Amino acid sequence: MPVTGAHGSNVQAIGFEHQDGHTQSCLHKGYVSTETVIQIMDDFGETIEQTTVVVLDNASCHTSHAFKACVERWAARGLLVYHLPPYSPELNSIERLWKKLKYQLMPVEAWEKFSTLLKTLTSKLCDIGEVIFMPSLESYAKSLLQTCLLSLAD
Repeated sequence: MPVTGAHGSNVQAIGFEHQDGHTQSCLHKGYVSTETVIQIMDDFGETIEQTTVVVLDNASCHTSHAFKACVERWAARGLLVYHLPPYSPELNSIERLWKKLKYQLMPVEAWEKFSTLLKTLTSKLCDIGEVIFMPSLESYAKSLLQTCLLSLAD
């Protein structure tokens, strides 16, 4: 999600949507590398209590050699990776969530400044699940999570 007219100021949401609709979203500032995705998958793998299938598109960070080298290790922990056929985002339910978030839930004003974008995105994602800030956003995390806790208390 880029800030209007600002080069390099964007927030990437990487998420897991469970069958019950609960989400876990990891927010990252900047480009998402294979290493970022591997770290997210490693962290997620530590939280699962039963065999879990993660459905992924064919983004380069999901198909790189480094990513593929981790698949067997994750499978041993019960975290299985399933890649969708190319060009079929409609088969991945979280894609519908990202689209709704981007085009319906985010007000126009949210896109004007990085701080507003991050605050609004965090609030909207807190409404539907858990939000995790990647190290690239740690400096913003404390105040935004406080906002998130306040909105959950309402």
